Amino acid sequence: MGEGISLALEYGELVADATVDALRSGDFSGAAYQTAVEGSWLGKKLRRLHLGTRLFYGPAWRACFAVAEHSMRARSIGLRWYNGVDGWDRRSGWAAVAALLSGDLQSSPSGEAIP
Repeated sequence: MGEGISLALEYGELVADATVDALRSGDFSGAAYQTAVEGSWLGKKLRRLHLGTRLFYGPAWRACFAVAEHSMRARSIGLRWYNGVDGWDRRSGWAAVAALLSGDLQSSPSGEAIP
């Protein structure tokens, strides 16, 4: 689901900062680390990964795979949103759905044409 060495390095930086803060403050609850992860780009990426997992492996999997199978535009938007490409990561999943349903697919947020 997109885990790899680059994400591991990000986790490492966040946990190192949280460890230093915990040693200084005496608070070893892990709350600062959790807040740091949730507020970072990494947390945003993890939320997208979780949503993708729920959509494609949850109760609605048949519908999600059917849309992806039959719509090149849906695949393009979905992959860009999921991977955070061309500014689509700054849109919510609902905004991506609205763009697909409205037919407003002339360009991505960065101005690139969507097939």
